[in-house]
Parts: sequence; structure tokens; C-alpha cells
Amino acid sequence: GTIIKRQAHNNFAGLFYGLSFTKLNRDFTKTVRSKFSPESKLLVVCQEGLRSTAAADALEREGFQNLACITSGLQTLKPGTFETVGKAELQNAGKAGLVTIQGKISIVLGTVLITLLLLITVFPDQAEQIFESAGIKL
Repeated sequence: GTIIKRQAHNNFAGLFYGLSFTKLNRDFTKTVRSKFSPESKLLVVCQEGLRSTAAADALEREGFQNLACITSGLQTLKPGTFETVGKAELQNAGKAGLVTIQGKISIVLGTVLITLLLLITVFPDQAEQIFESAGIKL
């Protein structure tokens, strides 16, 4: 994906660790090892591929060798690629939480927030003038 898309995903959807809703699972590899041997064949997936790629890397460092990872995420799968059970299409299976309720508004809000962050970071003086003209004190 694009740099902006990856940054948006990292900051708002799963790899921006440290916030209460995006904590790294310190027991991840230990938990997987308790359920699967390092010789097991494992498929690691997430919605956009970033979290699953990080998870597959962590498992590989722990000695797992038979790993497969859809690095572009479930979102890139075309309907009918895999046999599924249930009504939901597989490309939506990785969506959870607030994004399933908010839908497209999450994308719009994320874009606005990233744009504001870039504005404040790259053009701090102009950003301050814009905010002051809108009655917002920084």
C-alpha cells in the first residue's frame, strides 16, 4: 500500500502500540507455542496484512518454519477465493470493533486526523494561524 495508507493503518488500526486499545500481546508466541508445535503449518492473517506480518515474523523468530501469511491482508481477497462458512465475505472477516459500526466514517475521520497531524507537523506556523482564525487556541 501507500505510505499514507500504511501510516493510517499503523496509527489508527493496530500497530500504534501503547494506547489502551492497541497493546502488544506479550504472550502471543508463548500462547501459540502452547497450542501448536513449531513444525505445525500455520496461516496468519489480519485485515490489512500488517499485524499478521508482524505476528508471522515473531513466530519465525521463535522457530516456527511452516508459516504462511497473506501480507496484503484479507481485504484483498476476491469473493470465492476460499470456501467459507456463514454470510460474511472473507475479505471482511478481519474487521472488528468500532470500525464495523462506524464503517466509512472511520476512514474519513482517520484521513482528517492524519491531514491535521501533517499540517501541524510540516507547517506549524500556518496551522496555528488557521486554528486561531477558527477560534481554536493551541
